[in-house]
Amino acid sequence: MLKSGTKVVVVALSYAALSGASRRWHRSWGTAAEEATASLPGDDLISDAALQTTRGIDIHAPPEKVWPWLVQMGQGRGGLYTYEWIENLLGAKIHNLDRIDPQLQQLSVGDHIRLTPEVYLSRIPGQYYRVTEIRPERALVMLQELPAGGLNSWSFNLRPLGAGATRLLVRGRSSAPSGPAQRVAREVELLLLEPGYFVMERGLLRGLKKRAERPTQYPA
Repeated sequence: MLKSGTKVVVVALSYAALSGASRRWHRSWGTAAEEATASLPGDDLISDAALQTTRGIDIHAPPEKVWPWLVQMGQGRGGLYTYEWIENLLGAKIHNLDRIDPQLQQLSVGDHIRLTPEVYLSRIPGQYYRVTEIRPERALVMLQELPAGGLNSWSFNLRPLGAGATRLLVRGRSSAPSGPAQRVAREVELLLLEPGYFVMERGLLRGLKKRAERPTQYPA
């Protein structure tokens, strides 16, 4: 029989090994090989990224039906369309809308798309992305400047398909940590949390798909 402390170590090591082994799959979930490596809007924001993810989904609605859902994304706006209960368990105070709100359809370069409240957990600065590029019905590009240094970019790219459908590709890129200690901390973070990041972004993609494919999106 393994002692409880040994069991914890075995479970932790097994989780870390599974997290590392699954990276190739979940970092390119839903995409073809050429999509995962293609150049997309916003890539130039972080020219030498240490980490890149590209995830995709087909939506049976044209880009003009998908775009309004992207425009109103964000905490305190339309939400992030993923697992609301998990977001709120973590204190993000997210409420996902199931309709297009005309009052949330104004978005400009420089605006913030928040992931958490402005003051998170009552004491620390909240997280947000700053909009850097808007190509209506084609691409929404955002950049996050991390408090500890470093950059994350996030872009949503719409490609029209036949029969009124849309291919949605979401690209994330992160800059390299600045020093050895930061690199170790980043690697530990990815081993522990990256599977969770994937689950939440996949939930976002599926949430967007479900909403955009509904026959009625706007309030009566």
